[in-house]
Amino acid sequence: MKRLISFLSTYIPTISELNDIGIGCWDANLIPLFPVPVSIGNCEQYKPLLSHALKIQRPLSYSTERDNGKLVVSIVPVIKDDIRLLIVLAGKNEEANLAIGESIAALVFGISRTFLGLPEPTSEDKHAKLITNLLIDQPDISTILKLSKSLEWDNSLEHAVLAFKFQRNTGDYFNINLDLGYTSSEERIKDSVVATIKRNKYLSSQDLVSVYLDNYIIVIKSLYKENEKLTNQLIIKNIALSILNSLEEFPTLFFVGSCGTIKSEFLELNRSFVEAKNLILHKDNDLEKNAFVSPEDVLIETVFSHLESSFTEFYLEALAEILINEDPENPRELLEIAEAYVDNAMNYSQTSKKIKLHRNTVNMKVEKFMEITALNPQKSFKDALSIKLLALYTSHGD
Repeated sequence: MKRLISFLSTYIPTISELNDIGIGCWDANLIPLFPVPVSIGNCEQYKPLLSHALKIQRPLSYSTERDNGKLVVSIVPVIKDDIRLLIVLAGKNEEANLAIGESIAALVFGISRTFLGLPEPTSEDKHAKLITNLLIDQPDISTILKLSKSLEWDNSLEHAVLAFKFQRNTGDYFNINLDLGYTSSEERIKDSVVATIKRNKYLSSQDLVSVYLDNYIIVIKSLYKENEKLTNQLIIKNIALSILNSLEEFPTLFFVGSCGTIKSEFLELNRSFVEAKNLILHKDNDLEKNAFVSPEDVLIETVFSHLESSFTEFYLEALAEILINEDPENPRELLEIAEAYVDNAMNYSQTSKKIKLHRNTVNMKVEKFMEITALNPQKSFKDALSIKLLALYTSHGD
C-alpha cells in the first residue's frame, strides 16, 4: 500500500498541472494520504461525502461557489482487493473531474498485486469473503458473482446453511493460554476445525466452509434440485450430524449445530442462516457438549411460550403442587423420570439406559407419577404433551 501511495503522490501532481484540477487522496479512515491542494480547501467539510461515497461505492459530485466562480468537487471511490481509496477532484467541470478520477481508478485497477506487495487471495480467503457476502442483509451481487466464478461455485443450485456455534470448554490448559492472551492458539484451532469439516466425505468442491462472526463455522451446502425438498432437508441434517461427530477430536471446544431451510435462490441464504442461528440460540446455553438442534427440538418451548398465563396458573401450577405435596424434598424426581420416559418413546428399557437407572426403578417411578397426576402418556398424546409442558414450567422456576 505504501508503494501505491508513493506512486500516486508522484503521479497525481503531474496530471493536476496539465488539467488545472486539484486532486487529493484519502484512505478508508478518511485520512489524507498526501497534502491536500489549496483548490480543494478544508478537507473536514468533505468527510460526510467521503463516507457516503465509500458506502455506495460509486462517484458523486456537488457544486460550490468560490471567489473565482463555481467549483465542482467530485469523489471517485477506488476499491479493489485490499485497497480502499477515495480520489477527490476539484475543478470547473464535472465531466473533466470524473474523467481524471476514473483514469486514476483504472490505473490502480491495472496495477498488479505483486507491485503492491500483496499476496494472492487463497481459496480460504475467497470462501470467507463469499460466505460473508451471501449472509449479510444487503449482499453485493457483483462481488458474489465474481467470487462464484473464481471458485467455480454453481449459484444456480439449491443451497442451505449449516451453522456450528463453538464455545470453549472450561478448566483446561488451552483456556488458560487463551485467558493469558495467546489468541494465536485459538486461530490455529479454528483453521484446524475448518480443515476437518472440509474433509467430510459428504462435502464437495461445490460446498463453502469458513469461520463467520468469530464464533460460528458456516457450511453452505449445495444440493441438486431434482431431489424432493424433504429428502434434501434430511440429507442436510445427516451431514450436520456427521460433521459434529468429526469435531469430537477437538476436546477444548464444543459445538452446537443447526441448519436453515433449503433456498432456491442464493440471495435468500441470509434467511437460512438466521433460521439456523435462532434454533441454536434456543439451546446453546443449556448444552455442554456437541449437539444438533432441529425445529422439533424447540417445538415444545415454542408452544409453551405462547400459553396464556391463566392456563399455566390453573393447570400446570396445580400439577406442580401435587408433585410437591407428594415429595417436598425432591418434587422434580418423578417428573424428570416421566419426561425421560416420554422422550424415549414410552420404552422402559430405553429410558433406563438413557438416565442410568434400573429398569424396575423407572417402571415404579413412572407408574407412581401416572397414579398421582392422572396423566398417562401411553394412552394419550395430550397427557404426553402435558408432561413436557409441566417439565418446562417447573424448569422456569415458576
